[in-house]
Amino acid sequence: MAAINYCCSGPDYFLNVFDPSTGQHFRVEHGGVVGPTWSPDGSLLAFSRRLGPPISAFGIGIYSIKPDGTELTELSNAENVSALNWSPDGRFVAFNTDVPGLGGRAYLLDVASRNVVEITKDLGGAYYLPLPQWSPDGTYLSICGDYR
Repeated sequence: MAAINYCCSGPDYFLNVFDPSTGQHFRVEHGGVVGPTWSPDGSLLAFSRRLGPPISAFGIGIYSIKPDGTELTELSNAENVSALNWSPDGRFVAFNTDVPGLGGRAYLLDVASRNVVEITKDLGGAYYLPLPQWSPDGTYLSICGDYR
């Protein structure tokens, strides 16, 4: 079993993978990692990146990487990413963006095709959206937030 060790120190936000059974950890990625999350089968990590200066609270782009640090892949060039979450079957990554002055929006990224669809466009208004949550069977995605 491995765990994410997500750490920040000044402008260098980095991602370690930690194995509690051995006590060993190693750096997987560095350079502004935002919101890392495991794929359901544990074969990949998805995350966004902070770019700067100045360092912002949001990321640019969505990436996947193997836990050993290989096969870094850009899945989307989305901007202002604030939270992401894999679907239970690993086919999708739901993510939120927060654009200053416009508020939050939620999107669905098809990992295989890399197609991105906004799923909040018909709700109107601007929302603050915390981490999107999938139902255990992956049938539903809950999004909630405060209307601005």
